[in-house]
Amino acid sequence: MSHTFDALDLCIGKLEIFLFVYRKVVIAFSANWILAFVILVLLSLVGLNGYIQLKFMKGFSADAKMMYEEASQVANDAVGSIRTVASFCAEEKVIQLYKQKCEGPIKTSIR
Repeated sequence: MSHTFDALDLCIGKLEIFLFVYRKVVIAFSANWILAFVILVLLSLVGLNGYIQLKFMKGFSADAKMMYEEASQVANDAVGSIRTVASFCAEEKVIQLYKQKCEGPIKTSIR
């Protein structure tokens, strides 16, 4: 029952925000329509920029997640077979491999 009210509150909240912005735009157009039109266009461009940035960051986080999963798999395999790694004295090799797998996400995030 409370989920219904939460969804209803969310819809009403969004409607209130829309009506608030709509009223302000009407007031702005009645005061100075040229300036209001320029601001409306610029706000649309800012909104479009935010949407594009959101899509870009979503793709970036998916790529970083995949790269970190590969690095985690290397560490998981090394820990799972720690006796084999220790018997072949391959600790340094495993550490280097892990660092190499982590370089991709680090370089991508610094760009």
